[in-house]
Amino acid sequence: YDLVAGRLINVQLGDRKQAETLVGLPGGSGDLFVGDRNYGKRSNLVAMDALQAATLLRFSPQQCLLEQADGTTFAVIPWLQAQKEDGEICETEGNAVQDHKRVKVRVLALRLPAEAAERARQRVLARAKRKQQVVRPETVFLAGWVLLVSTLPASDWSARELFWLYRHRWQIELLIKQMKQFLLLVQLRSHHPETVRAALLAALVAWALQEEEGQALLRQLSSGLEAGQESLIQA
Repeated sequence: YDLVAGRLINVQLGDRKQAETLVGLPGGSGDLFVGDRNYGKRSNLVAMDALQAATLLRFSPQQCLLEQADGTTFAVIPWLQAQKEDGEICETEGNAVQDHKRVKVRVLALRLPAEAAERARQRVLARAKRKQQVVRPETVFLAGWVLLVSTLPASDWSARELFWLYRHRWQIELLIKQMKQFLLLVQLRSHHPETVRAALLAALVAWALQEEEGQALLRQLSSGLEAGQESLIQA
């Protein structure tokens, strides 16, 4: 989904065995892919770099091992522990290496405020208790940080700007919720994979047409306003 253009540009349907990935998606120079921790993997960074597209992804050190310039593993936790207590944002360089391909990336970390960090740690502990899992101390420590990896150049985007940009990922979450609400109206009357696929694609076409009409209506209702008058969208 192109957040700037406000339209779907590519759709892939897979079964429950297919992982979320950027590999295979269309992209090019000037495109920016924003994703949560599910997408914070070396394969996605390398795939988008090959298309000359930029990435801004949240990542977990356990799922996305990065290297230093000398080829050794970049130890994220010691790096974070060495930061000053009063520091909010820190940044360094790393490399994403996959299948002998090497992509230089920016590694950014945002220290959460004390209350927010404690809430994040409690969520980690509660989830582990619910799933009857053992939580490692490293996981609890990392819950107090937001880690991003990006290929956007520092000359154009400061670290603080990237964290603000990542916050707009929530628009993607809202979009997915809208899609899910619409798809709940679709009754699948077959268990055959191809029939289910056709029904879901048809539903997405209907959703896209509905979105197009809705946006056109908003533009129509918000046009012709006098100076200083609040638009429907702002309201």
